[in-house]
Amino acid sequence: LVEMFEPPDEALLKTLSSVLRGYFEVEWASYCQVARPAGPASPAVGLRIDDNFRDNVTAIIKELCDAGRNHDFELEVLLIDGHDMLRKAREKGSVFYPWKTKA
Repeated sequence: LVEMFEPPDEALLKTLSSVLRGYFEVEWASYCQVARPAGPASPAVGLRIDDNFRDNVTAIIKELCDAGRNHDFELEVLLIDGHDMLRKAREKGSVFYPWKTKA
């Protein structure tokens, strides 16, 4: 995960939150940028999902990718596991809680 230079699109975050509210197992999410050795960083959604409830991960990923495409974003979806990933997702990404709506 790398530093983001632009804030996430609010309409996209609203749509992603709407998708994630359908899955009780999602604790929180982080809109972030993922860098690979070849090519530029790309947008991604990191998900913190309860370890005991991972049966719907494939469905969640598909819905998030479809929602991203509807906003002209190609998203990668990552599972946030381990202390290093947790720290990076919180520090470098834009954390959001799908069940909390903005006022």
